[in-house]
Amino acid sequence: MKNLIKRAFASSFLIITCLLIGACGGAGENVVQGKGQVAIATTDNTTKLALPSVTVNVSRSAGGASFDNVTTGTDGKLTWVSPTGGIGTDFYFTFTKTGYTTQTDIKRTPNATGPDVTLNVAM
Repeated sequence: MKNLIKRAFASSFLIITCLLIGACGGAGENVVQGKGQVAIATTDNTTKLALPSVTVNVSRSAGGASFDNVTTGTDGKLTWVSPTGGIGTDFYFTFTKTGYTTQTDIKRTPNATGPDVTLNVAM
């Protein structure tokens, strides 16, 4: 009987630990909070090289007012995280950089499985 209680306790402890780890960090935390992700990569249309420091404006409708403004990194990449409740919601991305043609209202819908919703933009 003692061994059964010990095993039950150990199993319960492991299950609770796994649940806490999954819910308290990274993509797991975003899922719990209802946040989705979009993996963004910008490149120069001519050279095909990464295009850094591109301004990304995000809106909730095509041509709508921007509610989030972010910039790609030196590698031309960015993982955009939606606001709470953004999983399954359409968002529209506009990309601008001086000397390049603006790419406007590219629609993406984040999901709960992580940044596997991609947005590759050549400017």
